[in-house]
Amino acid sequence: MKIVKAISAAWSSRKKKTWAELNDWALILIGLPSFATGTYYLWVATTVTQDLIVWSKHNGLTFEAILVFAFLGSIALSGLYLATVAKRCYGLIVERNFK
Repeated sequence: MKIVKAISAAWSSRKKKTWAELNDWALILIGLPSFATGTYYLWVATTVTQDLIVWSKHNGLTFEAILVFAFLGSIALSGLYLATVAKRCYGLIVERNFK
């Protein structure tokens, strides 16, 4: 238990880096998977939401449909967050290397 507390204390007292302090390779390793995952999540949320809207027009808005809408909303927010992280990484790389 002492080891877990020591690791926890060391982890919480570490120096936290900002996005601007990361090197280009770290930004690439963070940005590319974020872009791919965020784009996929947003594509899935868009496609399924359109189908769900058509389905709910024919069958009504049931409790299960409301739960699916809430789940799709959380997927869309996750995708938006990941896309924003990718955009920030891209912006820092462009600012450092191409301006």
